[in-house]
Amino acid sequence: AWAVAGHCSGSIGPTGAPSFDPANSVGSCPDEWVAGDNTSYEEGDMVSVSVSTTPIRKIAYRCKAWPLSGFCGQFAPNVFGGDQGWTLAGSCDGSIGPTSSPTFDALTVVGSGCPREWSASTTDYEAGDLVTLTVSASPIR
Repeated sequence: AWAVAGHCSGSIGPTGAPSFDPANSVGSCPDEWVAGDNTSYEEGDMVSVSVSTTPIRKIAYRCKAWPLSGFCGQFAPNVFGGDQGWTLAGSCDGSIGPTSSPTFDALTVVGSGCPREWSASTTDYEAGDLVTLTVSASPIR
């Protein structure tokens, strides 16, 4: 099964430490990759993978489009098979900050009270009809 290719002496020299080009940075790091199934990640989802611990260095990857996105939960981006579902996005640093809570602007009071609640089963709505739509039970909005 094997054929002799020749002979050698010495050893292969050490490789250099990885370098991270700031121009290829995606900014803050997305969450670390977590194993799952073929529906765990969708096209465009981003994950990070640690490539060194001292100093901490991470690489970000983006999940490919369907049907290849099915591989994103099955293979880590940096292992054999990972390139089936993941594309290298660039280096990253830190974490993505929390997003702010949604805010609700005060609405103008309409008439002397709320109109009837909207219903999907009502079929006789006409242009200009007013309805109430509850979007939050606590607090009521």
